[in-house]
Amino acid sequence: MLKPVADVNEVNDEEYLDWGSAEKFKTEIGIGECAGVKIDLAKTLLFEANEKLDEADYFFLNQQYADAAYTVYSSIIQTAKCYLLKLGIETNSKEQIQKEFENHYEKVAAYFIQPTFESLIYEYRNASESAAENSDWIQTGKRFYELINILIDKK
Repeated sequence: MLKPVADVNEVNDEEYLDWGSAEKFKTEIGIGECAGVKIDLAKTLLFEANEKLDEADYFFLNQQYADAAYTVYSSIIQTAKCYLLKLGIETNSKEQIQKEFENHYEKVAAYFIQPTFESLIYEYRNASESAAENSDWIQTGKRFYELINILIDKK
């Protein structure tokens, strides 16, 4: 079906124009439908991590404590990844994020009772047992997000 369109032997000059432009298309970065935008990946991921905390609130209000607990866990992992990205440390798995962030946990550890990042993130296992524990866990996630956001803004 697309073979006729893929044949470049019969291309007209007007096919080398950007949509709505009279100038001939050139392969360079510029204005047009192919131009990309530059975004701050860490800030975008941080925004999504905050949205997960909002989702956790929704799950909590609907008494879906296991979903709320795991969503907070995911937010904490994603927030830690953002911080690592700002430091130039790339990670591709939750295990890598956990291992790499452990070296930076001391910057926020004073605000948590858990002595290590590993012990902090595994609190989610207990958070689905009761509304009180789940509420505490959500507050832990929000505190972690806020602290890392402050650290990222200082970078």
